[in-house]
Amino acid sequence: MVLHVAAKCLELDISGCLEQFLVLGIKANMWCSKHLKMTLMSTEDSPAEDHHNFFFQLLLDLLSYSTGCYLALARYHVSLSKERTVSIENFISEQLSLTKDLASEIKRIHTLGSELLKATLVAIDEATRLCRVYCDGVNWDIFLAQTEDDNVRDCKEAEKGDHIIQITNCTIEKLCELGVVAANDAGSLVSLLNISWKGVVTLLQFGKGALAVKVNVTSVIVTLISLARESLRCAAQTLSVLEEDKDSEAEAKRIFRLAKFYLINAVRISSHYPMQALPAYKEITLCVVVILTIRISLSLVQHLKSASEILSKIVEPTSFHLISSLLNSTQLKQEDKFEILDWLFSCGSNVSLVDEVVSSDNGHISVDEIFSVSSDAMN
Repeated sequence: MVLHVAAKCLELDISGCLEQFLVLGIKANMWCSKHLKMTLMSTEDSPAEDHHNFFFQLLLDLLSYSTGCYLALARYHVSLSKERTVSIENFISEQLSLTKDLASEIKRIHTLGSELLKATLVAIDEATRLCRVYCDGVNWDIFLAQTEDDNVRDCKEAEKGDHIIQITNCTIEKLCELGVVAANDAGSLVSLLNISWKGVVTLLQFGKGALAVKVNVTSVIVTLISLARESLRCAAQTLSVLEEDKDSEAEAKRIFRLAKFYLINAVRISSHYPMQALPAYKEITLCVVVILTIRISLSLVQHLKSASEILSKIVEPTSFHLISSLLNSTQLKQEDKFEILDWLFSCGSNVSLVDEVVSSDNGHISVDEIFSVSSDAMN
């Protein structure tokens, strides 16, 4: 009842009392997150249909209320004080944390499951749009010029930029967490996977590089590469037990496209933030080598040759774009590029993954052996 009344009020002019609505949203999201797993556990032990229907309807109402809060915040784009920034950050954090919990349990929710998923997508989209509205309201050229001089840190534009970076950073971190959860079970939650990583990439393109001050861009890139490698590992394991060429081809296309999705997003981010991508060059290079190794390993097994060709068409070009985004960047120094190449080719004195594949029986080594290699001991 409280949420219904509050939701109707969101349609009115609430610019003078936004914090109170945010506090209600924060508390409601925390409460629902706490009781979600308890409700699902009690459903398995002793089903009480009325109670559970009420709880999931409450979740649906809360998602609608949260969407209304995002719309209200975007509508009344007033000045951001330190206190309001903290309130907005806490609201986004709790709302997206609940969304992550929902994503991890969505297959166990039979009551209103599809409606909850749709409402979740709308709320995520509005959270991303809110950050976009905030970012559009900052003159980033002035902000960057002012933040280079410590003597003008009290400037109004610099302060506003700091608040918006704080809010956007929180949103990006939570969307990354959601994207990792949505990647479970071979990325079966396609809509959540798309909207979460699309939101991350979109928000990182704002601020003319200013977001790199707060956002751990390197970690985001490494996360995407790890997800791509995990998809490839699952693909390699699945293909290794298939006997029919037709089945392996269909399965290869499905999983390799998922790996490409992660790599494309990593390319977009690293192209925009090459300086932040540089610390991840070992992980990037290892990913390329692993992809080549899998492709060669598959090509040497008769009924997996078509899967090898699919990998070379779908995933390989994107992986090369990932490393070339560093080697062709005008922002990186020449010595940085030499370091990448030197590290890559200095491994030649040891037996490489590719050499091991070619010299092994039937040209095939175990999937675990390929994916157990770390970037610090690639060979």
